[in-house]
Amino acid sequence: MGNYVKTGLILMAFTLVVGVLLAGIYVLTKEPIEKADLSNQLRAMKTVLTDPNSGRSVVPEQEIPTSTAQLEKMIWRKADSETVFSSSVWKGAIYSPIYHIKSTEGKEIAIVSAGATGYGGDVKILAAFIQAEKGFDLFRLEVMDFSQETPGLGAKISEEGVKARFFDFTTENLERGLKVDKDTGIGSLSSPAGIREAKKDGIIYVSDLMTGATITPRAVANAVNTITEYLSAEWGEK
Repeated sequence: MGNYVKTGLILMAFTLVVGVLLAGIYVLTKEPIEKADLSNQLRAMKTVLTDPNSGRSVVPEQEIPTSTAQLEKMIWRKADSETVFSSSVWKGAIYSPIYHIKSTEGKEIAIVSAGATGYGGDVKILAAFIQAEKGFDLFRLEVMDFSQETPGLGAKISEEGVKARFFDFTTENLERGLKVDKDTGIGSLSSPAGIREAKKDGIIYVSDLMTGATITPRAVANAVNTITEYLSAEWGEK
């Protein structure tokens, strides 16, 4: 009996020590991780509010958030849980919170985090949608998380040239539902003009940049489609 008690006490002490160590590690790493996450969020937000052609911000420079307090003032929608909206159609989700800001021209801008299933896990984006005459246009997006995607294939989704294929879609394009070229059977497009023409039908041509990778860009398209579905119903309530 004594040996059992001794063994139990040893295990209890070991568990206690491990628990204290893990708690200490959590406390030590929590703040740096939160700072890194905030930094990434602020960087991405500045990126999606910058015109990729001119390099100029589409909002007044002083309005670009640089702190948590400024981000909180921009919140349009916030949920008690991580998810604001889930799409049964596109199998994507919109994450809380959703932000709102006005452009230098006075147009409404929604800045939305969303994700959809990629090859190894969820691919997450941050996207800026700008008020248009009839609805909203997708201005620009940034890929926030693609850590589970295959190096050399799906992981190419973070390359600037690939991301640019998802920029500048109009309301009419978005209403069709964005699709990657491999899902449409349009074949090879060799010219920039052909790629631009395909965008009018909501087709994102990536085969020349992401050979053999369809699932990851499809996840980004589905994340955008999820945002489109949500904003189509909610845009007028800002």
